Amino acid sequence: MKLVIVVDSSCGLTKKEAEARGWFFLPLFITIDNKEYEDGIEITSKNFFDIMKKESTVSTSCSTPFHVEELLDKIAKPDTFVLIYSISKELSAQYKNILMTSKKYDNVHAINSVNISFSIVKELVEFEIGIRNKEFTIEEGINIIENKIPRDEDNLFLVPKFTDNLVKGGRLSPSVAKIAKLLKIVPVISLKNGKLEKLDKGRIFNKTLLKITKEIYNNLDQETKKLTLLFCHSNNKEKELLIKEISVATGTENPIIELPLPPVLSIHTGLEAVNINMFDLKYDISEYGFDKIKGDF
Repeated sequence: MKLVIVVDSSCGLTKKEAEARGWFFLPLFITIDNKEYEDGIEITSKNFFDIMKKESTVSTSCSTPFHVEELLDKIAKPDTFVLIYSISKELSAQYKNILMTSKKYDNVHAINSVNISFSIVKELVEFEIGIRNKEFTIEEGINIIENKIPRDEDNLFLVPKFTDNLVKGGRLSPSVAKIAKLLKIVPVISLKNGKLEKLDKGRIFNKTLLKITKEIYNNLDQETKKLTLLFCHSNNKEKELLIKEISVATGTENPIIELPLPPVLSIHTGLEAVNINMFDLKYDISEYGFDKIKGDF
C-alpha cells in the first residue's frame, strides 16, 4: 500500500517545498487588510513582510471542508493510505475540519496534532524513513507520533518582540499587553500539549531570549545537549547577532539552523518574534531538508 502524506501550511513549508518532498499541501488562509491569501502559495516568507505592516488588520482561517474533500477525492485511492498532519488542534479548528471530512474515507488518518511549525516536518520525515526501513508499520508509526513522551515541543518556546498581533489574534488580552508595554515586560511563551502557555518573562528582548535559551539548554543532560537548535523568526533584524550569542552562551558545537517562521504563525506573533526549537534529529540534517528551506528575508 502506498503512503501519501498531507501537510498544511503551518508546518513551515510552501506548497512547492512540500511537493518537492512528494507530499500534498493544504493552505491555511491569511487575511491582511481585507484581502485573503493562500498561505504557502500566494503568500510566503519571501513576500509576507512586504504585504503585512505593523498597522495592518489581520486574521487567519482554516482550510475549508470543501478544500479538504476536493484533495482527498484526488489522492485517497484504494491502494493508498493517506496521513494528514495539521496544526495543533488546540490552536485552530483546522484539525476538527480535517477529522470530520476524513471520516468519509476508510484509508485516511488525521494525526491528533499538538504540534506546529517544523516539528511537524521533523516527525513526518522520521516516520517516512522508519516505514521505508521497515522499523515499524504505518499503524505503529502513527502511535509513536501521537503518544510520544516526552514530546519535542517541550523544548519549543516563543519570544515576541511586540504584543500587538498577539492581542489582535486573541492570544493575549489588551489589559495584560498594556501592562507589559508600560513595564517593558517581554513575555516568553511555550507550547505544552499543543497549547500556548506563559513560560517566563524578561525586560529586554535580546537579553530575555538569550537568558531563557541558555537556562533551558544548560538544564539538559549531556546526551540531550546533542540537540539541534532551530532559530525560527519573523524577519528579525538582529538574527545573525542573536544566533552567534546563543551559540556562545550554550556552548553548543551543533550548527544553529535559521529558518523563517511560517507566515500563518508570524501573523500572530508579530514582527521580529523568535521561536527556538530544540530537536533530537535521528538523521543527517539533509534528510530533513532544513538546509534547503530559504526565507530570503
